[in-house]
Amino acid sequence: DNPWVSKTLIAGYPIRISQSKGEVPYFYIGIGPDWHNILLAPLFAKGKPLGILGVGTENAETEFSDDDKSLIATLADYAAITLENSDLKQKAQDEIAERERLQVVLEESENKLKSAIPGVRDGSWNWDLRTNRVFYSPNWKSIIGCEDEDIGDSPEDWFKRVHPDDIAQVKMDIALHIEQQKPQFINEHRLVNKN
Repeated sequence: DNPWVSKTLIAGYPIRISQSKGEVPYFYIGIGPDWHNILLAPLFAKGKPLGILGVGTENAETEFSDDDKSLIATLADYAAITLENSDLKQKAQDEIAERERLQVVLEESENKLKSAIPGVRDGSWNWDLRTNRVFYSPNWKSIIGCEDEDIGDSPEDWFKRVHPDDIAQVKMDIALHIEQQKPQFINEHRLVNKN
C-alpha cells in the first residue's frame, strides 16, 4: 500500500527519502513518525521481489551518502541470499526426509520379495547396473545345481554358466537394452548345470 515500497521495488536500487523536521511524515512503516531520512533497498531473489530493507535517522540534517546507498544495497543482497538459502535449506531437508521415507519403503519391498522368493520354484536374479552386482535367488542357484556359496554376485557368475551357443545373443540383448534400443531385456537361453 505504501508508494515508496512500490517505487523501490520498481527502481531496483536504493532510494533516499528526506523530509524537513516538523513536516508531517509522508512515510510511515511502523517504526515511528519521527524518522525524517530513510534509505530503502529492494530485496530480490531469483529476479522476484521479496520486500525492502530500510534504515532511517531521526535527524533531519543527516543525509545518506552514496557509500550508505552502496552499503544498504549490499546488506539487501545478503538478506535476500540468506532468505533464499533458508528456503533452499528447507527444500533440501524435505528432499532428505523424502529419500529416507523412500528408503524405508524400498527396504520393506525388498524384504517382502526376499520372503516370497523361497516359496516360488522359479529362479530369479536382479542386476544393479550402477554397482554391477547381481542378486541371484537361492532357487536360481539350486536350479542349476549350485549351492548358495558356489555363486557370487558378479555378472560373470551368470555368463560363465550360459550355454556357449547362447552367450553371444544374451550379451547382445543386454547391450541393446542398456543402450535403450529395447525397452525390456527378454532372452531365452540355456544354462549349464553344475553337474
